[in-house]
Amino acid sequence: MKDRKDQLLAKLSEHTNLTRSDKDELHAYITQLESLLQDYRKYTITVCSATKPEDINQHRLLLQRAHTLIGHYPTERGEPNT
Repeated sequence: MKDRKDQLLAKLSEHTNLTRSDKDELHAYITQLESLLQDYRKYTITVCSATKPEDINQHRLLLQRAHTLIGHYPTERGEPNT
């Protein structure tokens, strides 16, 4: 009986650690998304029309960060992000 109890407690501890790890990873991901959104807002406020090469490069870097975080925009309707 004691062995079964110890096994169940070990499983519970493992699941708790995994849940805590998932929560931490989700928090980090949300923080990155919030940072990306803030950068996009700053970009759109300061540079509405990207005509200079520096502005185009800044926009390219923002898009690259977005693709890294959330994937590419689907090309056809119903196609999943890859």
